[in-house]
Amino acid sequence: MAVTPADQELLQKAQDLFKPVATRVENPANPITNKKVALGKLLYYDTRLSKTGNNSCNSCHNLSTFGVDNLPTSKGDNGGFGGRNSPTVLNAAYHTTQFWDGRAADVEEQAGGPILNPVEMAIPSKEFLMDRLKGITEYKDMFKAAYPEESNPFFYENVQKAIAAFERTLTIPSSFDKYLKGDVHALSSDARTGLKHLWTLVVPHVIQV
Repeated sequence: MAVTPADQELLQKAQDLFKPVATRVENPANPITNKKVALGKLLYYDTRLSKTGNNSCNSCHNLSTFGVDNLPTSKGDNGGFGGRNSPTVLNAAYHTTQFWDGRAADVEEQAGGPILNPVEMAIPSKEFLMDRLKGITEYKDMFKAAYPEESNPFFYENVQKAIAAFERTLTIPSSFDKYLKGDVHALSSDARTGLKHLWTLVVPHVIQV
């Protein structure tokens, strides 16, 4: 189907106001590398990040069910339940703050919280976890590969950075994002009509405010 001048004009207006979701959310303070993401993914799924081995990050933020566990509140390592629902990890790196109350600034800071939480993953201290990971041959190699500039990369902060680097790749672009990248027909004719009405009825008032 041909792209009309009206289609192009509408697309240009949308592109002027919106930006498509990227495949990864960069953080200059934590550069994303393939080896860091690989380490972060392994850590994300590893139940050894909980004291008795009952929980991983994926337990509460299950990537096979859209980044959540579909429970009112999540079951912790010791069998107890937390006081708040687990939000999805998908697109979480775009959030300006983390946790429902916004107490963490980014996914790097957030990644360190649940591991040490006495209900969630119940690791008693940062040192306890790092001593555990140091004893695993696979992690010895992967930490060195992820942080080649560090002579001793076994720090809790590097666990946080690796998990966060993996989470920064967990974005879910939609058909609207494909549209913003120039594929006019990524949106149906009805959807484009709706966008046109949105632009004429709503956007002018938002811009004025």
